[in-house]
Amino acid sequence: MDLILADANGREERVIVEDIDLNIGDTNDFEIRIPLAAWTGDLTFGKRIYIPGTEYGGIIGKVISATNTDEIRICGYTWRGYLGKRIIVPPTGQDYYIASGDFNTILNNLINVPGLVVPSKSSGRSVSSYQFNRYITVLSGLTDMLTAYGYRFDFKYIQTQDSGYTQVQAVPITTYNDELSQDGNLYFAAEDNRMGVNHLICLGSGELAQRMVRHLYADKDGNISQTQTLIGTEEVVDIFDYSSAQDANELIKFGTQRLQEVMSKKTFDASLKDVTEFNLEVGDIITGRDYITGAVVKKPIIGKTLKVEGGKMSVEYRIEG
Repeated sequence: MDLILADANGREERVIVEDIDLNIGDTNDFEIRIPLAAWTGDLTFGKRIYIPGTEYGGIIGKVISATNTDEIRICGYTWRGYLGKRIIVPPTGQDYYIASGDFNTILNNLINVPGLVVPSKSSGRSVSSYQFNRYITVLSGLTDMLTAYGYRFDFKYIQTQDSGYTQVQAVPITTYNDELSQDGNLYFAAEDNRMGVNHLICLGSGELAQRMVRHLYADKDGNISQTQTLIGTEEVVDIFDYSSAQDANELIKFGTQRLQEVMSKKTFDASLKDVTEFNLEVGDIITGRDYITGAVVKKPIIGKTLKVEGGKMSVEYRIEG
């Protein structure tokens, strides 16, 4: 894959060989780093960068010259990043923006960014009277809507003979059930902790016999209530001192939050190496198994970072949680 530099009209100029970090799903921007001695002046405002057929790309919008580091940094928003700079505004006299119709029609009505084109074909899914939160970004609002129905964004830069554009549409989320485990591409730091607290004695306001006390219990499935199910050697008790609680509802609320923190649970820290053969996109769901603990996890991909360092290209993925 080559990262291309094009002029503001999309005419290809050259391959970018400089170091770059391009983020999708988090900051949604990019930064190109160039040694001062290698600066030729062709990475200027309004020019495009892109990898044809992918989401990787954006428009140059900032130049930083740092003489103390002998480096020039070229920055800009990705295509997804521009949607984060547009707001869904309720129509005059209405409380909310309400949308109905095919997903691609809704995208076309809300995406008002030059160079981003929504195809006229149907996405295969429609919605009736979807209510967006007030003054939410186009990116967040549409992501929420699509995710709720098992869909995601699909961005692809389409290179034409003398120009180009970014196609953006709604497509179904792909779930990769082929497990990417330790013998593959998904790396776990997994913990199956069954020594957590399952009985939390919550202490609120008051003194001695007048002190407010509530008992909270977690069952084997992690459900929290005021009914005990784990007894004997399975019972693990702790104290939650919250003397500022003035009523039982407040004590139970914050006691529940505390019990969720200290109860038995399975935790995962996962990283995914460059797996170009899967063509994973933000919003897709991957499945992984830790063979030691036997834990299986399904998580969506929430971010990708394209890196070019010393001429070598790699992709890092971020997984929810």
